[in-house]
Amino acid sequence: MKKSGNIFIKSIRFIYLLCIITFGLMAIVGSIGGGGGDGSSSPSGVEDVIDTSMITFNVDTAKSLIATENIATKDRSTERNVRQDGKSVPAYIFRKPMTEAEKKIQKVENRSVDIQRPESEEVGCNLIAIDENGIASDALESLEELNVMYTLLSKDQKKVFVVLDPDYMYDSQNTIGATNCMMFVVDLQTNEYTCLDKGFAPQRIDNTFRRTISNSSVKPIQMDDDGNIYYLGRPFDHECWQDETIHCWVNIDWRIQPVIRMIPVKKDEDGNPLYNEDGYLLYEDSIDLTPDNNYIDNFLVSKDGILVYTHHNQETNIGGIKMYADGSTNELVTFKSVYMVTI
Repeated sequence: MKKSGNIFIKSIRFIYLLCIITFGLMAIVGSIGGGGGDGSSSPSGVEDVIDTSMITFNVDTAKSLIATENIATKDRSTERNVRQDGKSVPAYIFRKPMTEAEKKIQKVENRSVDIQRPESEEVGCNLIAIDENGIASDALESLEELNVMYTLLSKDQKKVFVVLDPDYMYDSQNTIGATNCMMFVVDLQTNEYTCLDKGFAPQRIDNTFRRTISNSSVKPIQMDDDGNIYYLGRPFDHECWQDETIHCWVNIDWRIQPVIRMIPVKKDEDGNPLYNEDGYLLYEDSIDLTPDNNYIDNFLVSKDGILVYTHHNQETNIGGIKMYADGSTNELVTFKSVYMVTI
């Protein structure tokens, strides 16, 4: 009787998710877009040590982090010592980041980024930290221009995801290649960091999907109550060589469809989660949960790990909504449309 009761409760959860989907079907958006995943929760114990010589994070004094649309650089010529502790307050100037096409043209013409910058301007980034006094500072430092797509606070508020924008990876190929990482997990107290999933790039967040995630529980990275992590991404390739400095080439095959990746919590023989000496969850290697033959628009993970996602085939215009639970996938809804459905 207890077992049938559990089945009944799980069925209720399925019905609840179907209700969410039904409302999503009523809110069809008139364009096909990419997805992403995130959650107000993030992992705190992803143990994937990487080369930390290419990038330094400075988030230990941050009360908030801001990822700006344009690249911010310090203008040293206008700094003034106005703080009570005597530290200088940097003045920032903003400029539009270079697109992939502009970067390729620059390489063909063999021009350096530094030639186009004022001498007083440093290598920039779009991630700004604001301390308790409202003073802005660089949240990360690198020899290259890094463009952050979004940041997310961990569930225990001890770590933060810093996710690079794949559209601007050509400005930071050496950093990405040397670390084999585009999604960093940063400790808010020590500034130490690891990689969420080596060799994988996050899915782009276009304007359509940005509207989807702005006021809902659909986020670029999500977690269930057990701590399992889910996100939408695709692999990237890289090659590195070194003379006086390191040089890397990074490539993403955009013809490969993004898949939903799961980073499962490591458990003992009795099914209990395992923690490291600092009290953070330990994780297994990432696995793919979805096939890559259809394009995934967006997804939603319930507290007990039920995954629901919308998908479509760009050649047949056949789409639908699928549910993944207990290791199996079921088609919930099938439709023929050129529209993206949000859940």
